[in-house]
Amino acid sequence: MNIAIRYTQTILKGNKYLLLSVPIVALIGFVGLFVLSHSGALQQIALLSNAMGQERSYLLMQLASGRFYNESVALVLILPFLHLLFFQQLYTRPLDFNLPINPMARFWSYILTSASIFVYNWIIIILLNLLLQFYLQFNYLDEIRTTYEEFGYLYTQIPINSILFNSAIIPFISVLGLSFFAFLPIYLVGILYFKKHSRVKGLLIAICIVSISGYISRALWTGTEIYINNKFYLQNYPFLIVFIISILFYSAFFQLIKNKEV
Repeated sequence: MNIAIRYTQTILKGNKYLLLSVPIVALIGFVGLFVLSHSGALQQIALLSNAMGQERSYLLMQLASGRFYNESVALVLILPFLHLLFFQQLYTRPLDFNLPINPMARFWSYILTSASIFVYNWIIIILLNLLLQFYLQFNYLDEIRTTYEEFGYLYTQIPINSILFNSAIIPFISVLGLSFFAFLPIYLVGILYFKKHSRVKGLLIAICIVSISGYISRALWTGTEIYINNKFYLQNYPFLIVFIISILFYSAFFQLIKNKEV
């Protein structure tokens, strides 16, 4: 494992641009997706800069009712794949495969490199969500609470799923973000196995797997006479097939590395 860690460090040091590209891409994606998904909140914030009296109160109430920035979970899942495209160049360099590293160590170094980029991007998205909450609370939270009292909502709290408490989505982002590791081997096999249009083909494979797993799950579930009262199972059984397939793709990814060294 020490060899895998050292090779991971070598890969990351050889791609120092990731230190800048990951936060820049995360920031652009965060702002861009927020503009698309929360245009109403942005409009309310813009109007609040000049609004007074009752109009301002109504705008504050609308802002308080705005939902979480749930869409940011997509940034946790998708953005790391953009940065991992450099694996295509790494995989085709003969020099790297002439290094005295066994296939298993090389396999784990690819996984550790992917995990490092995922965690780096995840931390940045979390910080951006916290920054969004801090900005909204610093500027509007006290005023919104006062507005609630003025409207007579003495025993009504600001909704817990309000964008003003956006940090509450961090556990959701963290748990769902782990799906990245289910699709990682599919992505790696796609970009390393196919020489032309590898990204498109890899994406199509992932979409097909998700679609097939959903179809099989529904087929197995429909018509069953067994009553299952287990919330965890009911929520997660559709993902079981995806995870089983991902294990097979991890094995296929290892075989690609092994055959490359032969």
